[in-house]
Amino acid sequence: RRVVPREFAASLPVTALAEAWTDFVEEVAAHNRRVWHAEAARRESRFAAEQARHDAEELQRGTSDLLG
Repeated sequence: RRVVPREFAASLPVTALAEAWTDFVEEVAAHNRRVWHAEAARRESRFAAEQARHDAEELQRGTSDLLG
């Protein structure tokens, strides 16, 4: 669904259109930054959890080798 009108009144100043377009582009960019920031944080969190699990398994394996 298109949220930007296809036609504008002729009485609307071109500068107002340009400013509105700039505001729109900036909002889209800000939204995309928020989405990608959240995605990066999710990936980093998952990687840290996997790394912690791996480290715990290595420690457990090393401990069991010492006891065995």
